[in-house]
Amino acid sequence: MPQVAVAALAIGGEAVGAAIVSTSIATFATTTIVGQLLMGVALTEISRALAPTPKVKSGVQSTVTMTEAQPESFIVGKYATAGWLAAPFMTHGTNNEYLTQVIELSGASGCALSRVKIGSEWVTLGPDDGSGYGQPVVAGTYVDANGVTQTASTYAGVAWVKFYDGTQTVADPMLVSTYGSDPNRPWSSNMIGTGICYVIMTFKYDRQVMSSVPKCLFELDGIKLYDPRLDSTVGGTGSQRWGTPSTYTTTENPMVIAYNILRGITVGADTWGGECTAADLPLSNWFAAMNACDATVTNPDTTTEAAYRCGLEVTLDSKPADVLDAIKACCSAEFAETGGIFTVRVGAPAVASWSFTDDDVVITSPDQLTPFPGLDKTYNAISADYPDPASFYANKSAPLRTDTTYQTADGGRYLNAKVNFKACPFPNQVQRLQKALLLDDRRFLQHQVTLPPDAAVLAPLDSVSWTSAINGYTAKTFEVVQVMDDLATGCQVVQLRERDSSDYAFVVGDYLSSTSGGVTVTIAPPAQVLASWAAVGVTVPDSLGLRDLSALKVSWADPGTADVQAILIEVEDSAGTLISSSLYNNVANGFAIITDGIVGGNSYQVRGKIVPYSARATAWSAWLPVTAPTVTYPATSPAPTFWDAVTALEAAAATGGILPVATLPASSTVDGQVVMKLPEILLYKWDMATTTWVPINSTITAGQVITSMLAAGAVTTDKISALAITATLIAAGAVTADKISVTDLSAISANLGSISVDNAHIGNAAVDTLKIAGQSATIALYSGQTVSIPAGNTTNFAYGNFTMPDAGEVIIFPQIDVSQSLGSTSSGNFTIRIYIDVTLLFQQSYTSTPPGSGGSYTLSAHYAERVQVYAGAGAHSVFIQVYAGTVASVSASGSLVTLVSMR
Repeated sequence: MPQVAVAALAIGGEAVGAAIVSTSIATFATTTIVGQLLMGVALTEISRALAPTPKVKSGVQSTVTMTEAQPESFIVGKYATAGWLAAPFMTHGTNNEYLTQVIELSGASGCALSRVKIGSEWVTLGPDDGSGYGQPVVAGTYVDANGVTQTASTYAGVAWVKFYDGTQTVADPMLVSTYGSDPNRPWSSNMIGTGICYVIMTFKYDRQVMSSVPKCLFELDGIKLYDPRLDSTVGGTGSQRWGTPSTYTTTENPMVIAYNILRGITVGADTWGGECTAADLPLSNWFAAMNACDATVTNPDTTTEAAYRCGLEVTLDSKPADVLDAIKACCSAEFAETGGIFTVRVGAPAVASWSFTDDDVVITSPDQLTPFPGLDKTYNAISADYPDPASFYANKSAPLRTDTTYQTADGGRYLNAKVNFKACPFPNQVQRLQKALLLDDRRFLQHQVTLPPDAAVLAPLDSVSWTSAINGYTAKTFEVVQVMDDLATGCQVVQLRERDSSDYAFVVGDYLSSTSGGVTVTIAPPAQVLASWAAVGVTVPDSLGLRDLSALKVSWADPGTADVQAILIEVEDSAGTLISSSLYNNVANGFAIITDGIVGGNSYQVRGKIVPYSARATAWSAWLPVTAPTVTYPATSPAPTFWDAVTALEAAAATGGILPVATLPASSTVDGQVVMKLPEILLYKWDMATTTWVPINSTITAGQVITSMLAAGAVTTDKISALAITATLIAAGAVTADKISVTDLSAISANLGSISVDNAHIGNAAVDTLKIAGQSATIALYSGQTVSIPAGNTTNFAYGNFTMPDAGEVIIFPQIDVSQSLGSTSSGNFTIRIYIDVTLLFQQSYTSTPPGSGGSYTLSAHYAERVQVYAGAGAHSVFIQVYAGTVASVSASGSLVTLVSMR
């Protein structure tokens, strides 16, 4: 009779991996285990961890990939990736000061962006600033070398992050508006990225920060997965439903992730994973494993975390079996398959479900014992590598876990096992796994015994209790590795391995000092601020030492660095208006006196800022309120003789001078004082007897104004009342042209009657552009020429000169036709330029691509546009220039007209 075996699976072999990908679960079960019930198959956890599994890469992808040759990937749990460039670098802005990167992070939707590393720091992101670039990098906190918490960021103000989780339905508006018309790589509205998690990185060039494009790393909470514990239809509690991804949640639970892999994960239109059915994964067993992962443990700093978590970037060329190997290693798990049913155990062995003694062992069947392995498979120390988030997910070594008692037992030999926890970016969890692996590996005993038929209830991963006088066991725990049913007798051939749940007990004192986070993080120092910034109101003498001025005195402490060029000081009034902004180069002086714009008795506020020689960051001090002191005139009381002289001068001015006033004073102390009232320019004299201001020469008597007293153009029509000047009052020849304002000729235009201005009355060159309204005179500079220009030559073929009497606008109307005859395989090119003097007003280049067939063709262009330019007074030249390129000669014809407008 053939034997049928079931066994716990050490997933990781090539055959197993291939089977998981296949649709046949039977293939998965039968191609690796049946018929292999041999001693040594019951591997310890260290032995399984040391088994080669090269298909799952170790460590994070830290450099963005610029090719589509790499396989698609997605994130499970919490992990980081540099992603793949979805497009080449793009730039925009003045002088291309902005750089845009579009980076794919996951080929499956549902990830959430946890944090971003730029350069050598995890940056802090502020809220979306409305710029279209997403969230700006803002100043965050870090602890400096002295243990002091500082606030800074190298990339604050020059970097933005925008993340899409794959559920987007439209293209990014910024990419479309900024690069939609790019001539080489336009970003169209159908470039949405549905189903793909991607990020847009925008950098603004900064000479100090952007010496090169900074490398970025993105930590993600992985894709959303189905947790049957949250599905009320299968015995859980909650609204999750298998096959409805919108109900799924992000998880770090290794067994939830493993469950989804075995059932299949949807990536785009495909399914990646084992394609097990729900019936193949008994939920009572899987719920227990998932809950074991979520059990709470205490960290060295007394915080708590889940006992087992997982994080990994999975590429689609990885075999699911290899990924399951990496996942089970991070939670001390083991899988088993019995008749197509997959079960799992996490951490410590299960409570014994079956007990037996020596009397239950069938002595007629072989009984094999392996008391200990060979020295090459014995370990008393364990080292481990893992992706360390504090080191930007680079592979780091956990503290070495050793046991001196084991070393003594091994003859003083140091026997180290080095493992790699590829899916465990959690340093405290790695230490707990190390201890469990080391202790479990010392459980050497392995038995193969034959038990009676009632042992048929046993399955791989069950625990049994064995009391044996022969072996000296008292209720000793063993885990079932394999069970083989002898169909002829009904007896069960069972392979057992020694286990002990105490190996998985871990207390805070078991943690070893860790060197996690060994990366040196370079963060720009915080912006320097002036120390001891102070301001007071003071009075200072003027430059002659005659009176005091109201002023502000600001002071500061020594900035303490040679990289200080000056101190910039700003003063605002109480309304917030900037009064002054000045640089003070005498930094060592420690203070500055400000008098410009300062009015005594007014309130101000002042602030200061270091101006360095370099481009390092400095920041403004706080605004300080200050009041300028009131100054009483004269404040410094100069010699009395000076002020006596001033008083005498004022008295002399009152009697001998003319005082301009806007309104007449109420009175004067000086009889005969003369004032001039503005803007009328009327003179008044103070009459002490009548105590009134008397107009001076307010009327003109006959003959008082004579010809010699009138300036040319002084008598205008608005100065003469109607009919005030009659013929009897004007002597013959008294009114000459120089006595009449040119502007007033219009006043007598109505009296010209039918008199016209003909050519005889216009002097030569009397009418120039100054006399002609704007845009009413044209100058035909050139017209009517056709030229042939040889290849590689430039010809100024339409040109002319004109003179501007004064500076003004020039409007040029060029018209040009250029053509170039070409063969069917020739590329054509020529350039049209328009100049005024040496200034290029217009340039356009024309090129063509040969059709390759169909005979010769012609590249031609017609240009006729208005060009407006400002020109100074004097002579100018205008010309049209054609460059024939280096392929074939061109034929050009055209004209040139200029309109001069003095505006």
